[in-house]
Amino acid sequence: MSPPPIDRLVTLTRDLIVIPSTESRPEERARCFTLLRNHLEALGGITIRDFSSEGFASMTVMPQGIDTPDILLVAHLDVIEHPHPDAYTSRVTEGRIYGPGSGDMKGQAAIMLELFCDLQRRHPGLSFGLAYTSDEERGGENGVRHLFEDIGLRCGLAIVPDGGSIHDVTVAEKGILHVNLSTVGRESHAARPWLAPNALTALMRGVLRVSDHFEALKESGLNDHWYPTCVPTILNTPNQTINCIPGEATACLDLRFPPPHTRESLLATIRELA
Repeated sequence: MSPPPIDRLVTLTRDLIVIPSTESRPEERARCFTLLRNHLEALGGITIRDFSSEGFASMTVMPQGIDTPDILLVAHLDVIEHPHPDAYTSRVTEGRIYGPGSGDMKGQAAIMLELFCDLQRRHPGLSFGLAYTSDEERGGENGVRHLFEDIGLRCGLAIVPDGGSIHDVTVAEKGILHVNLSTVGRESHAARPWLAPNALTALMRGVLRVSDHFEALKESGLNDHWYPTCVPTILNTPNQTINCIPGEATACLDLRFPPPHTRESLLATIRELA
């Protein structure tokens, strides 16, 4: 007698979580696909197809004879990099699964597989398919874009259960813009700051101006956060000497924006402010 669905879902989700399927670990990303394939191959009457673009794998699962399903569920198996290798563990606390990718989106990937298998057993040949990719965290160029634009995958309706909420259906998404800022000053001794412009100080002031501008765009009372955001994520300088004024500095900004904002309009704003 097979275990109940909830137990299978928890086990598969936790098995996926402990695999550090990051951009820098192609062999671990491959392990995720192998794990899913092992669960699917016991199901008859389906076709599993593997694809690859620039070293990033994708997989589609369809009932035999169906290339364009009425409904296609789409998930990614990659997760972000964590600085500590022991971060890739999972635990269950008060009915919730915790671990890297549990909600983004290995839990959803497991649910999709369980749903597909259950529907195919009860309704063989149902026009319902799956697509798994492994490069969403870096933009999706070699995953979803590759499948739909290069391979020609089509469907009646694609559902991506990665909207950030378990209670709402998301029908649109923000655009993404990653911006690198850099400043150049002059190296000098920190005991005499009046002798040289500090690249790091100038950069920090620019980042704050940009951040304050986008913070002012926040619309109070909106739970959907449907406004532009700008988050500084990396601040760096090649200087490694504590008493040296840095001559160069760089920063990375992560921007998310809804219409009517565009990449061009945001870049123009950042250039003006920074």
